[in-house]
Amino acid sequence: MGASSSTEQNVSREQREVESLAASTGSISLLQNAFSKLADPQTNAIPLQSLQKCFSLNYKNTECEALKIPDCLLGLLDHLGPSMVDLFFVTDKGGVNWVEFVRGYLKCCGRMPVSALLNTLLRLFAATGVKAGIPLKLEFEAIDDGDYKVSGSLLPIDVLMFLWMCWTMLWNSRTWRVLKERIYIFRILVLWCYQQLFLVLRVAVDWNCGIVIFQV
Repeated sequence: MGASSSTEQNVSREQREVESLAASTGSISLLQNAFSKLADPQTNAIPLQSLQKCFSLNYKNTECEALKIPDCLLGLLDHLGPSMVDLFFVTDKGGVNWVEFVRGYLKCCGRMPVSALLNTLLRLFAATGVKAGIPLKLEFEAIDDGDYKVSGSLLPIDVLMFLWMCWTMLWNSRTWRVLKERIYIFRILVLWCYQQLFLVLRVAVDWNCGIVIFQV
């Protein structure tokens, strides 16, 4: 299996490097468990549709007493799963192999400063907006070491949807932790990493008639 120990002689240098980085986050065993459950035994890779399903958000009731939810928010959330897979994972004909699975995890859950995490989440927001047909005035320029420079601006409605997306991912990950669906453990890990960003984003947004405080 792709998630076998790196002590084996046939393990590539690339695999040892990504496994070492994942081990530093304390998540290597959980990643191995998730990969073994999600991967197709014949291809030793996770089918693209299966991975997209893992990242799909689950919601039934969209009512909110605090303020009116933007009509385009549901379209944004519906495209979030495929956007996460497209942004973080490299696939081949068989799907996502073990090395790319771990590398995708590190792109969003690896050790990084909050500024880099915010940059990553903005890229996800912009990519999801494109799929949902929501025009956003954000541009990203690739620089060294996989980092990106962001430029542009966001309208108040864009900021509101951005915060709603953060909150929805955070709440959805908490729900799955309670349900203890082991097959979704990787999805939980990725979505849970955004809690630290959302705690930083205790932002007061001047919206309509007053100040709305978004806080976990």
